[in-house]
Amino acid sequence: MVWKLRDGSGYEFPKTGIVVASPPEVHACRVTDKGQGFRCNKLKHLAGKKYKYTVNLVATGSGQAPRPLDPFILHQP
Repeated sequence: MVWKLRDGSGYEFPKTGIVVASPPEVHACRVTDKGQGFRCNKLKHLAGKKYKYTVNLVATGSGQAPRPLDPFILHQP
């Protein structure tokens, strides 16, 4: 799974940019593209399993970071 910020967004992903509420052996996540991207590799497929995750951003300009978002991931068979 990949998340990308638009060029010039004024935000970047910190090391904890995407935090998946799952055991660490399920997803391995990291910052990419000098903070403008984030990638989580699915290491273990669990069909039908739903995971909450949090999106965290930091402001790189004069603005404030948005509140963390908390969507979910649904693994499809």
